[in-house]
Amino acid sequence: MIDHLPPDNIPLWDLDLPADYPRRYKDASAAAIFLAGLLELRGYVRFPEKDYAIKKAHE
Repeated sequence: MIDHLPPDNIPLWDLDLPADYPRRYKDASAAAIFLAGLLELRGYVRFPEKDYAIKKAHE
């Protein structure tokens, strides 16, 4: 899911939009929920991806 984020890390209202879809609205509430989930999960993950998730959450 992190790999689907645009360069500014604010998700679109639909992460599976086709590249040529004309309406590409940002969804700040989805970003907040996503960040909260990453921060919650960091306490449960015990493998190298944990560092990646933490780094992305703090960007």
